[in-house]
Amino acid sequence: MNYKFAIEDFHTVNADTVVIFTAEFDKIGDKYLSRVDAITRGALSALFKTDEFSGKKFELTLVYQPVGFKARRIILAGLGEKKKIDSDTFRCVMGMISRMKTVKNSKKLALSFKGLENPAFCQAAVEGYFLGSYKMLDFKTGEARQDVTKVSEMSFLI
Repeated sequence: MNYKFAIEDFHTVNADTVVIFTAEFDKIGDKYLSRVDAITRGALSALFKTDEFSGKKFELTLVYQPVGFKARRIILAGLGEKKKIDSDTFRCVMGMISRMKTVKNSKKLALSFKGLENPAFCQAAVEGYFLGSYKMLDFKTGEARQDVTKVSEMSFLI
């Protein structure tokens, strides 16, 4: 797998799936969230109003064919209260994300760390991805032995 760090906008990055990490919020007043909402033409506001996404810990929401994005899918990943976010939070959330069929079918995955640019968080995200997607294939035979994960590139957007 190839890894790259990029100073790119989350909506213009060349990736199949973009993961947007966000802390819990009561309203879309944060500059970053307002930008995500504006680019998606109100998709984040709609999800918030219907209680489908508010950034609570381990809350994951998938948006297909997001308007304004180059990527075909975005995953909104809730990290919980901002003051309680740590490396373990990223590790657990990425473990959950790594098991999603959407991610397994993506060749290029981009992770947006805007506002959470701690190097330890990037490391924990990679660890969580590999721990969550690990499969004991040594003792399997036939088709069961095949790894179906297609991810070949992971970009860290900072």
